[in-house]
Amino acid sequence: MENETMQGMDGMTQGVSVFDTFQALFFSDAVGIAIGIISIILLWKTTRKLGGRIRKPLMLLIMGLSLMTISFAVTIGIVAVGAMTPGTMAFHHIIMVFGMILFVFAGRAFVVFTKV
Repeated sequence: MENETMQGMDGMTQGVSVFDTFQALFFSDAVGIAIGIISIILLWKTTRKLGGRIRKPLMLLIMGLSLMTISFAVTIGIVAVGAMTPGTMAFHHIIMVFGMILFVFAGRAFVVFTKV
């Protein structure tokens, strides 16, 4: 696999090995998973400590972070089984978009929380 090279949209070889690209992808996704898990744990502890009305916005943040962390894990799985295609990467992006939408809902819930 190390001798294979990436091809651009025009079919021309880009000179970057597939192995190097996947290795960088794996590393960045693994870091994203670690940061996501640590953030979820910290937010969960904060939610349990504070409770009350702030629980809803914090839970939305936790759900958004969870989806984004899952999308990184899905990408690692896709790469590990060699099924990386535009369709499978679209699945990763769809999960990320839902995570971002939950972030927006969390932001809105925080605004509502501060006005009451």
